[in-house]
Amino acid sequence: MLSLYEAKNELRRELILRRGSFAHETYQMRSNQIVENCRNILDAMRVLHIHRFLASERLCEPDISEIDSKIQQRNNTVDICIASQAARAPQPTRLFDVILVPMLGFDSSCQRIGHGGGWYDRFLAQNPRALKIGVCFEDFKVAQVPRESHDIKLDYVVTEAQVYQSAAA
Repeated sequence: MLSLYEAKNELRRELILRRGSFAHETYQMRSNQIVENCRNILDAMRVLHIHRFLASERLCEPDISEIDSKIQQRNNTVDICIASQAARAPQPTRLFDVILVPMLGFDSSCQRIGHGGGWYDRFLAQNPRALKIGVCFEDFKVAQVPRESHDIKLDYVVTEAQVYQSAAA
């Protein structure tokens, strides 16, 4: 039987392999649908400080850069912080209302699996009141993500096909 650590690494390997067969010709169209689905959540909120990531098409992370203009059209006082999530990159020191989180995969209970560097687990722990919204393509949904004590569940996972909501959200 695999340890939790080994099970997570095995799932990461599987998801990375799955990314190799991802249909990149529809990448931008699917990314735009994720932006719209995120906007539907954010439109109901008063949001001042949003953190989002810089997407990597090579890593099959949705390009959510269009969300900046969509949110600012509605609320021109919103402050959007875009930071590197490299494992050793410094983390922003401000608190955020919303954090948009990339991931390798997720399950329907809004548990995510990242690349294993722990950057977002540490960052989310520093922002306990922030609404945590994971963004990922539906192709990378799995039956269950192994969970360790330091893993932080998301409030929502938004894909191009569906919005998943955590029971706690």
